[in-house]
Amino acid sequence: MTQNLTDNTILYHGSYCEVQTPDLKKCAKYKDFGQGFYLTTSKEQAQNFAKISSRKATANGIVEEPLEYGFVSSFQFQFAEKLSIKSFPTSNTNWLHCVVSHRRREMFSRLEALAFSGLDWNVYQQTMTTEEGIPVTGYLANIRDTDDKVLGVVTDKYQVVQNHEAFAFTEELLGHGVRYETAGMLQEGRKTWILAKMPQRYQMSGDWIEPYLVFYNTHDGSGSLKVALTPVRVTCQNTLNLALRRAKRSWSTKHTGDIRLKLEDARETLFRAEQYMDELGNEMNYLSSIRISDHEADEFIKELIALPKNATKAQEKNTEKLREDLRARYRLAPDLTPLPGTGYRLINAVSDFATHTRPLRQTPNYQENLFARTIDGHPLIDRAHRMLLQMGAA
Repeated sequence: MTQNLTDNTILYHGSYCEVQTPDLKKCAKYKDFGQGFYLTTSKEQAQNFAKISSRKATANGIVEEPLEYGFVSSFQFQFAEKLSIKSFPTSNTNWLHCVVSHRRREMFSRLEALAFSGLDWNVYQQTMTTEEGIPVTGYLANIRDTDDKVLGVVTDKYQVVQNHEAFAFTEELLGHGVRYETAGMLQEGRKTWILAKMPQRYQMSGDWIEPYLVFYNTHDGSGSLKVALTPVRVTCQNTLNLALRRAKRSWSTKHTGDIRLKLEDARETLFRAEQYMDELGNEMNYLSSIRISDHEADEFIKELIALPKNATKAQEKNTEKLREDLRARYRLAPDLTPLPGTGYRLINAVSDFATHTRPLRQTPNYQENLFARTIDGHPLIDRAHRMLLQMGAA
């Protein structure tokens, strides 16, 4: 993140070979942020990249003999004049679609997606003992096979779903012609995700909406397997994950029991996709019929972003900042200004605000929580939706 970079900061690059002078022409295309020379402030992360790079170089025949080690090259950072910087402080939806746009060629096949996302590894389970050598019963360690990193401790009933199995299942759901947009991991592989674009495209209230299928998996025992439909408004990449009463868009299950049988049940998520998109279209048309004046929009925003009871001066100031941010998105966003003042315009402004605004106070789990809301839905967007329905019924 650029706010952590200062002159003379040491950055690291992990590779199968030593790099003294970066040559951008030799850099791979279709990486997360396009073709370029990638560095990190974490030496440990660079060491892991070096191991992965060496393994790939051996597998692809780039080196004649297998490599048992890699190289970590270090560089000193200096700010340059007229340096263009794009900062993503969190792994939010804006970040996700930036990654998608850079990785996109004709999109990825299963094997390509596994390799490009760094998910071409397996998890094995191992029994544990205390420091005194006493066996720990009822629990197992989930360990990544490429570097023996412990991803989590789980009960002995926990069933591992490997990354390649998640891809294979997604392929079975969408057909063997499915092309993956992107995939990745959070918390060093403890949580993984796949994003696949569904073949259909829908027009709602004059906008094109594209549905994506997200498969979310955890290897640390912290969460369930989840499959969800995520509609995205094409012009602004806002997610429209509304909680609809007559249609569901997600499925989840614990990592216990017969996982394969449970995954078969997940097919219902795909079968429900068409129903959800139809209902979402009806909902968008209804929201477009709700006319909202500028004054009503201001009052709506005040109620949505409510001032805490017995608020301090600092809380009053912060709340007004958030309200003003949402007002600006509603009134000035280039993709919304052509639209009349309606509930549809307002729900899109709220979606843009909820998924793209940097929080005033960022918690340690903010990135994971925000990404989870891409799957589960965002409470603020759902509340705005309920409020708009109440306005329409009044």
